[in-house]
Amino acid sequence: MQSILNLVRGSVSTKDFVPVLQCFHIYNGRIQGQNGRIAIDAPFPDMGDITVPAERFLKAVDACDGEPKISVTEEGKLSIKKGAFRAVLPLHDHTAFPRAEKTGEVLATCDGLIAMLRRLRPFISEDASRPWALGILLRADYAYATNNVILARTPFEWSFGDIILPVYAIDELLRIGEEPTVVLVDDTALTFEYKSGAWLRAQLLTGGWPAVE
Repeated sequence: MQSILNLVRGSVSTKDFVPVLQCFHIYNGRIQGQNGRIAIDAPFPDMGDITVPAERFLKAVDACDGEPKISVTEEGKLSIKKGAFRAVLPLHDHTAFPRAEKTGEVLATCDGLIAMLRRLRPFISEDASRPWALGILLRADYAYATNNVILARTPFEWSFGDIILPVYAIDELLRIGEEPTVVLVDDTALTFEYKSGAWLRAQLLTGGWPAVE
């Protein structure tokens, strides 16, 4: 359980503008976190449909030092128990969570994704005035990154038109560190599926790169 929570926590919002996005959303034997830019969804022990504050849930499960017993109390709170340890957490409105779904066209191949991201990550810009440079451009047979001083290019087979994969998605993909088995592409997002049944969906950057040779 802890490994799944650590996987999904990377997509949980750290800001309190929308409190429900600071939660884990558990549904139909799966768990999801999302912050409006990235969603990570994974198989999870079936404990009903609940939406619970992520950090408090993580700390409670970690304190159990093993698989806890989890249940919803008659008062509508989440009970977490293991041995002498017990925690009771509040639950959010489950219907208020904007659950992300997988959509898009299956991409034929995306081999070598993680190696390409590691190679180009040091060259991504931090200049927010050029938002198109805050990621990696996938174009035909190459991937590009620039910090507006250096332009880096590496071979990478891509067959779905120009896509700018944002740095916030790149960092999560590198944190997971696993090659996806399937990639779905649509006009606004990429979804990366893994052999475990987990998936990561990332909103794409808009705006065009300048011409590159």
